[in-house]
Amino acid sequence: MAAVNLAPGYRQSLWWLLGVITAIGGGLMVAGVLHWEPWGDERHFAETVRLFANEPTLATLRTYPEMSGPLPFALYALWGMLAGLELPSLRVLSLLIAPASYLLCHRIVWLVFRNGIAALLLTLFLALHPYMIGFSVFVFTDGPAILFVLIALLGAVRDRPMIVFVGLAGALLSRQYLVFLPAAIIGWTLTTLADPNQRRPAFELLVAALVATLPLALLTLLWGGLSPDNNLRRLYLNEGLSFHPDFLVLYISLLFLYLLPVVAFSWRQVYGDWRVNAVALVLGPSYFLFPVGASPYARDIGVHTVGLFHKALVALNGPAWIPHAVFFLGFVLGLPIVIQVVRSAHARIRAGQRDLPLLLDLSILLFLIVMPFSYLNWEKYLLPLVPLAAIRIAALRLPIASPTK
Repeated sequence: MAAVNLAPGYRQSLWWLLGVITAIGGGLMVAGVLHWEPWGDERHFAETVRLFANEPTLATLRTYPEMSGPLPFALYALWGMLAGLELPSLRVLSLLIAPASYLLCHRIVWLVFRNGIAALLLTLFLALHPYMIGFSVFVFTDGPAILFVLIALLGAVRDRPMIVFVGLAGALLSRQYLVFLPAAIIGWTLTTLADPNQRRPAFELLVAALVATLPLALLTLLWGGLSPDNNLRRLYLNEGLSFHPDFLVLYISLLFLYLLPVVAFSWRQVYGDWRVNAVALVLGPSYFLFPVGASPYARDIGVHTVGLFHKALVALNGPAWIPHAVFFLGFVLGLPIVIQVVRSAHARIRAGQRDLPLLLDLSILLFLIVMPFSYLNWEKYLLPLVPLAAIRIAALRLPIASPTK
């Protein structure tokens, strides 16, 4: 096994990260977070975890009362069978998953840039996101899903097919919409199969990505659809999948709003081409054809925002146009990011260049293609893409280390 590179920049950066993670974890424990009341969906997620623990049967797997994949519920159930199924005990697993994700993110960024400051700041950017703090504590399915995305990314960065398989299979069994990532890796590998110097590693990663889709494919056969056979599916997916352009507008807007510190770092690289900015200004008014708003299913249960940021804008109690003005601005400033990604992916595919920026470009574009077909639009759905998009945007300014193995 190759020795882990512990260059001084990496060690110092890692120690700083461990210190911040420890401080955050200590602060949460002092605040008594383990014993807080259930938060949002946490109540029914915890009930599903107990169902998996108490009735680990094929019938449970086929009909459990959720829309997302079963793996997070199974992981929490296994933990609960050892540590207890009460909510405080289950939350301890969240407190363990989160630092594992942050350490993994830190390692990936270090491998990509060989820059300790970048590794520290980009990881802290992820760790201090309000949603990530919540995932670090509460029993949500998002934390394990993000961990598996990072595992898959590490495998791709290091050309390790088995790690890619574990990460992708785990991601798909956590959240079905994460199919954008295996699709990106498949497209990424296909670009260089004709190159004899890269054919073997590309083929091995291609096989790993394809095989990783099989567990979810088998589940869809068991379910008879894209989610468990329950009343929620009949409510949400009764009319099948359809494209929602307003969902696309939301996620393009969030590419700017949620990644603002990283975008600011690479501002000149993102907005330095007047032609790209002109196209964004021309396309920007299309926001008002498809304005950001809660989905019909969310409104039916009394939810009229799409996440924490939207909720905070509404809580200002200002004029109703303010949230739309903010999301419109985010959309106009998010469009150049998308345009730059499209241009980059096109150039790299034409050149048969299987490098990390191409994988990240494809991930961003396929996320934007997949997510408008969802039945709900939530800000937090962007979180699995955040570390990938943050690395890609930072790479517009920072040189990528070579090799990244």
